[in-house]
Amino acid sequence: MDDPYAFLEEPDLSVGTFLSESLQVMDLLGEGAFGHVTKCFSTKTGEMEAVKIIKKFPGLPVEKNEVVILEQLRSLDPDTSNIIKWKESFTYQDHMCMSYELLDQDLQNYVKARGEGLLIPELKSVIRQVATALQHLRSFKIVHADIRPENIMIVDRRQQPIRVRLVDFGLSFQIGDRPFFQATGYRAPEVLLGIHPLTEAIDIWSTGATLVKVATASTIFENEEEYDELSQIIQSHGQPSDEILDRGKDTASYFCEQVDGEHHWRFKSPSEYEEETGLQAQTFTSIRLDDVPMIMAHGDPEDKNLFADLLKRMMQLDQDERITPLEVLQHPFLNESSPQGLLENNAVSLPGLDEDCRDTHTYGFVDCWRKSEYPERTHAGTGRTCKLHTESPQPQFQPGIEPGAFLL
Repeated sequence: MDDPYAFLEEPDLSVGTFLSESLQVMDLLGEGAFGHVTKCFSTKTGEMEAVKIIKKFPGLPVEKNEVVILEQLRSLDPDTSNIIKWKESFTYQDHMCMSYELLDQDLQNYVKARGEGLLIPELKSVIRQVATALQHLRSFKIVHADIRPENIMIVDRRQQPIRVRLVDFGLSFQIGDRPFFQATGYRAPEVLLGIHPLTEAIDIWSTGATLVKVATASTIFENEEEYDELSQIIQSHGQPSDEILDRGKDTASYFCEQVDGEHHWRFKSPSEYEEETGLQAQTFTSIRLDDVPMIMAHGDPEDKNLFADLLKRMMQLDQDERITPLEVLQHPFLNESSPQGLLENNAVSLPGLDEDCRDTHTYGFVDCWRKSEYPERTHAGTGRTCKLHTESPQPQFQPGIEPGAFLL
């Protein structure tokens, strides 16, 4: 099969290469569809750093968007915000490069190496930290748009409780911004249906899907095709209400209108979809949220049931009914028999805790920033993504950000 990303221009990379006057490549950590991650030694600071090198992608200056987002988040303390520390950006052979703190391992590989889901204390710690990161993003009216296990990195897995960072802002957008792509398997229903405006609620849905994966070591939605992913969502959650479906500009691609029946919309059968599109529908069994407690390898029944309740609140089909990051932090699962120190470690002062953030954007690649003392290597997948078009209202910008900064 031909490589769909063959048109991207590659940088010349090898161990020993100097990407800048002070950053020398010590190891090649990973490659994704749109870039590479290297471990570099800084002769300026004497520290190791992770450097992300973007492949050239004519016509789509995605890397500039990521820099604009990171500039807004630069003032945050990574230890309290749980957002990766970005150091600088520069060019190497006309490729945009971004330097970050060096982290350990992503949650995808952490769970995979263990062969089972996280322990309950680990799970609570991760949820608390990711929710804190999302609340910080909310205060900046920024949507991450690519929450998944690969984009949650452990600072040092030898330390307990585990500390994590939210990474990879290549897909992120500020509310009111341009169209974007989102990774398969973690897309919210409104993304698949083309409902606008999109909000930070898509991050809550993706976080819920991510938590199912790290708690059970099983993926809740397996498919890359939009129809197949919707089919699994319906298996797991039931069909979205007519009110939700009526708002989707892409609803008619997957549903038929009907006069009789409980619903105004009927999900197309695999044969109907195949006949209309020529695409073969796949059949996978989805994990029901009620079944999550039985799949989890660890935890007492009360904790497991509280976790399932949290998932249901995070993965409401209606984005307006989904729990917020602040409400996640207040959920009984995190406050029943939880180590008080963990709560105190993540107690931060967040500006703009109002519950009113809304709307969209671009795309990037997913890689990890990993310490080379561990042998694992992760190569990000090149699965298909879904492109959405929006007609967005005027964005809200932070002080010091020009109104046209995203239109690069």
